[in-house]
Amino acid sequence: MIDHLKVPRQMAQNAIQRTRKLGIVDDSFSIQNDAEYVLIPLIAGAVPEMEYPIVKAQGRPSRRKYQPMDTHGAFDVIGHIAITKIRNRVKAESLAQSLIKSNKSISTVYLDTGIQGEYRIRDLELLAGTDNPVAMYRENGVAMTVDVRKVYFSPRLATERMLVSKDVKDGEEILDMFAGIGPFSLNIARWHSCTVHAVDSNPDATFYMQQSIQLNRLAGIVIPHNADVEAALSELKGFHRIIMNLPHDSFRYIDIALEHLDQGGILHYYEILDIEKLEQRMEELRSRKMDLLQKRVVHGYSSRESMFALWLRKA
Repeated sequence: MIDHLKVPRQMAQNAIQRTRKLGIVDDSFSIQNDAEYVLIPLIAGAVPEMEYPIVKAQGRPSRRKYQPMDTHGAFDVIGHIAITKIRNRVKAESLAQSLIKSNKSISTVYLDTGIQGEYRIRDLELLAGTDNPVAMYRENGVAMTVDVRKVYFSPRLATERMLVSKDVKDGEEILDMFAGIGPFSLNIARWHSCTVHAVDSNPDATFYMQQSIQLNRLAGIVIPHNADVEAALSELKGFHRIIMNLPHDSFRYIDIALEHLDQGGILHYYEILDIEKLEQRMEELRSRKMDLLQKRVVHGYSSRESMFALWLRKA
C-alpha cells in the first residue's frame, strides 16, 4: 500500500500537472481512476500543500517511459504548449527538446522572455516543435481555447479558480473585472446558475472567451464585455461578488469596484506584494470597511514577493 492523492475526476488534469512539477509523483506506479476520483501515486514522504486528501491504496506498477532527468526545470503546460522562463539558453533548449521527446501531448515549447504591451502579453520565442500558439486547455471540467501570443493566461491559478467557484451560490450576480479569456467566469458558470459579467479590454481575449463559452455546457450565463473597466461599469449595476485578478495593478481600481459591490458582497482581490506592502495594503482595505475572510499565498513571484489572494466582505 502506498500514498495516493485522491482527486475528483474533473480536477485531475490540473492536479497531475501540479504534482509532476513538484516532482512528487512516483512514476513506478500508474495513476488510477474510477467513475468519481483519480488516485495519483506519490513518492514516499511527499506531503503536497494541496486541498486533496492523501489515501493509502495498492500501487499498480507502471509501464510508462520515465521522463528523462534532463527535463528538470520550471515550465507551464497549456494544452499542447509548454512555456518556460529559464534564462540559461543551453538549459532552456535542452528542456525543450526533452519535453518534445518524452511527452506525446506536448508539441510546442516556447521561451517566455517577458511581458509586454498594453495587454501584458508574453513575448514568446519558439524553442522546439511547431509554432502553434493556439491551444485547447482544460481545467476543473472547463474547456478553453487560447492563443498564448495574443492573450495572457496562467494555468497556475486553476486551484484558486476552483476555490472561488466552490464559494459561489446559485442566483449571484458576479463581476469578473479583468477576465482575460474568462477562466474565473467559466469555472463559476460551469457549475452554478448565476450571471457573470466578464470584462476585458483586449479584443483577442474576448474573442477566445466567446469561443470557450460555446465549448462548454454552462449552468449559468457568462456575458463578455470588450471594454475598459470604467466604461463597462458605467452601464452595470451592483454585484454580489467581484473578482479582481490584475495582480500588478489591482489597487488602482479598488474604489470603483467597491462602488459596485453590494453591502455584504464578496471581493476576491489579487496582488503581487512583499510582506511589508501586504500589511499596508490590508490596512488600506480595512479603512474602506472591508472585513478580511481569507488571506493566502497563491504562488511565489520573486525572492521577496508573492501573489496573494485576499477574500473580503463589504461591511
